Amino acid sequence: MEPFWEKIGLMGRDNLLKSKIIPRVGSKTRRFVLKGEAGVGKTALLQWAFNHQEGKKAFVSAAVQYGTFIKQIAEQWKLSTGSKASEHEEAVLKEQGHAIYVDDLTRATPKMIDILRVLSDRHKVSGAMRSGVKVKEDLKQFLWGCETIKVPKLNKKDALRLSEQMCLELGSTISHFKVAHHCAGLPGRIYSAASTGEISQNQVRTLSEEIDISPVFIVMIACMVIFRYFGRALDATDLTMMGGAALVLFIILKGTFVRGKEK
Repeated sequence: MEPFWEKIGLMGRDNLLKSKIIPRVGSKTRRFVLKGEAGVGKTALLQWAFNHQEGKKAFVSAAVQYGTFIKQIAEQWKLSTGSKASEHEEAVLKEQGHAIYVDDLTRATPKMIDILRVLSDRHKVSGAMRSGVKVKEDLKQFLWGCETIKVPKLNKKDALRLSEQMCLELGSTISHFKVAHHCAGLPGRIYSAASTGEISQNQVRTLSEEIDISPVFIVMIACMVIFRYFGRALDATDLTMMGGAALVLFIILKGTFVRGKEK
């Protein structure tokens, strides 16, 4: 029987699966990383890829402690080991030619990244990571050679279809139109709203934070340039200096805002 999330949760992902994920799952060497914002469905897609991967394989999360991480790989590969993390590690490092799928890559510890870099030389190691998060240098090195697959939001039509099916499957007490409207094409949020029957304040707040304010920056820059132009044209040193100072201050504030978004 087809799992619930594969039957409904991957609705609207047919093209992404066919063109990007399936060819890589079928390959023994093509490593990939799914990248997208929180709630866009990276974990569901990575789990689908894992389920359809042939051969010996392991699905783990980088959000756990190192000992748990290496133990889960050893257990899924059915390796005979002792109870210590060092014994699990030794057994795993003796293997070759398998597949590892790692969720939440941006949460990996330096020690975890070190062993993943070693394992990627011997196995097919793919994963998923959140976009908009600062990537550490050691993780960047691990990602060299990985093909990045960007996971976009669902379009309005697919979001509405998914919301309707989710609400029906879960017996939701909330309108699927309301769910689709407030969840901005993010399957994770759609599932959460449909299962609880509520739209959380976090979802509403995040939607407001995701509004593109780049046009505001463009208009502000244009106004400052015009201000300086008139200051020079009127030979008004004060106006020119004020416009220049405002422009410098704006650039500093814009840089601070961008760094804040990355965090």
